[in-house]
Amino acid sequence: MPFSVPPSDTAGVREFHASSRFLAQLDAAPPRVQKAVRKQLDLLRTQGLRYPSLGAEKHDPARKIWWLRATLDWRFYLQDAGDTFLLLSLFPHPK
Repeated sequence: MPFSVPPSDTAGVREFHASSRFLAQLDAAPPRVQKAVRKQLDLLRTQGLRYPSLGAEKHDPARKIWWLRATLDWRFYLQDAGDTFLLLSLFPHPK
């Protein structure tokens, strides 16, 4: 299921696909978190995984699953599938 992020003029932009789990979690998240996720995905699309505010960390290197920061209190998982990113889940960060 494609996930819409504002278009970018950056070459080599990847497509996002969201799991039904991610979409349900995004819908249930507070509006401020929804806005932050969209902002972070736009940064991911234009700047790549190494952009500092994404706080990207490899969670499962063998399956190319990354853990990224949505806000200080929320994180999300995505899988690098070559030409696309699969958005897996969104959750409050355990403190």
